[in-house]
Amino acid sequence: MTKEQYAAQLARAMREKGIKFTRNDALKFVAAMTKSLAEGLIRDRKITLSNFGIFIVSKYTSKTIRSPRPDKKKFFMPPTDVIKWRPSGITRIRGGSLEISNDQYEKLKCSPQPEFEEFTLPPEPEPPRRKNPFAVEINLGSASSINYFSDENSPLSHLTRLILKELISLGAEKAEIRPGKAATRLIYLAQNQPLLVCKIPKISHQIIVEKIKSISHPEPEFLPDEKVIPFSESEKIKIYSLLTPFGELLVLERI
Repeated sequence: MTKEQYAAQLARAMREKGIKFTRNDALKFVAAMTKSLAEGLIRDRKITLSNFGIFIVSKYTSKTIRSPRPDKKKFFMPPTDVIKWRPSGITRIRGGSLEISNDQYEKLKCSPQPEFEEFTLPPEPEPPRRKNPFAVEINLGSASSINYFSDENSPLSHLTRLILKELISLGAEKAEIRPGKAATRLIYLAQNQPLLVCKIPKISHQIIVEKIKSISHPEPEFLPDEKVIPFSESEKIKIYSLLTPFGELLVLERI
């Protein structure tokens, strides 16, 4: 059933209930409903509709897959999100198979039935028990990832603003995003003493560094490798980077 067919059926059902509802009204209603569902899933990652079901965003972790081609090359599949729908009990009953007559049953019983191969679904990866608020996962293989850095509503943009706000609210003089062998550490410092230390998954390190760099700009009074992020009318944050054996160390310093 297409969207237009569903809208026509919805309009008929509403008229049967005594409500004036045209096909165009139904199309507008369906468009508004799908838009609000998408916005709700982006914001809360779960929507419950009583007597209908639950829409939920499931997170699939990264994994290595093998190419189906003869070369059998291995590829890295980044983490990705998948939307699932869990129907309610009432919806399962309404959507179940209808009873057939005895004559139809006898015809089916006498007809040869095709044999199907057994198929088992692969086990679903377990979600992380404790979500790290500084973890950023981007499906770099999708076309939408091109605009991911410029999207101000993406989790990456929210995380960047969180890092900058935390630097101000803690009263820290600077913050360092230090890459490590197993993980990255976000350290807020005052008088070279750590105020707060947060762990960031290593896969998120370079993504966060590039995002912070993308919102900065050079200023004449600073060195060529130093850039500035205007945080407010009276306060700016200077950023610069240093190379380490494990990657790029980014420094955010209040000025």
